[in-house]
Amino acid sequence: MRKIVFLFILFSFILNAKPILKNGFEYSSTVDKNNSFILYLVGSMEMVFGFDYQLDIKNKEKNLKTTEEFYLLLPIPNPLKSWTKSEQDVFNNLEKATKPEGMVEPEATKNSKKITPKTIQKPKVVPIKYGAKVADVYKSEFIGQKAFDDVNKFLKEKNYSEAAFDDYKYYIDRKWSFVVIQYKAEKGAVATKGTVEPIHLSLDADMVSFAMRIFKGSDKFKTSVYILSQFDLDLSDLTKISLTTVELENPKQSQQNRVTIITELGDAVVRFYDKIAQENEIFKDMENNNLRLYHIYGKDLDLSKWDSNSDLYLNNK
Repeated sequence: MRKIVFLFILFSFILNAKPILKNGFEYSSTVDKNNSFILYLVGSMEMVFGFDYQLDIKNKEKNLKTTEEFYLLLPIPNPLKSWTKSEQDVFNNLEKATKPEGMVEPEATKNSKKITPKTIQKPKVVPIKYGAKVADVYKSEFIGQKAFDDVNKFLKEKNYSEAAFDDYKYYIDRKWSFVVIQYKAEKGAVATKGTVEPIHLSLDADMVSFAMRIFKGSDKFKTSVYILSQFDLDLSDLTKISLTTVELENPKQSQQNRVTIITELGDAVVRFYDKIAQENEIFKDMENNNLRLYHIYGKDLDLSKWDSNSDLYLNNK
């Protein structure tokens, strides 16, 4: 009998994990877009996570409108095994690799300079300037209520407000764990608007899980989730929760690299793979294996319309 494996993406209305500042600050924070890349083999999940943010900060006591750091409290399905910094080019590579088949680049205008082999130059590589960079991670070794109490104790010791139980009850009840990610400016204050340096999280997982509803208070935002695994997934129910794929958005198009190998997905993705292959036996020698790549995305998502029980199971075909 064929074993059914589920890919589980979780959408929760109740979570309130977004940039948080130390006590003494009056502030609001929003997320404009989040990016996630998940490489999954049965029993092991590698996730790269990043987001664009905006901060409106006031500290009346010190007359400050900036901060040197902020934290993000993130639920994960099991205690974190390890973490490392990643790079924005992972998402850039995947975005390029998953463009619709048959996309035609705009034609050059009639007045544009004719390009000959002598005038062709390599594009200039501009280093990405992050609004805030990953500085450290506090990981709880526990699950459920014990994990939640553990990260709240950490936040209190660092002079941060404790997280509200009701905001995280969904994950506490389901015995998830938590990490607190610290973001700092490379120099001086963090930018009040920018992109955070992506972080790579490694954990055990019986299924692929991602807490998508982590930006309560962001009325509308964009999301891109890239999933790479050996499973051929049925994505037809995605539209029920305002998400889509190339094929669902336009049945006449298809996503590039739906069936692919890692070495076709760009240098940053290859660097990501090389690193985990050195540290995790399960991922070794799979660079030439056929895998399925899925780009799931949403534009201007209105989270106020999401149901608090919007859990979506995507069965493999």
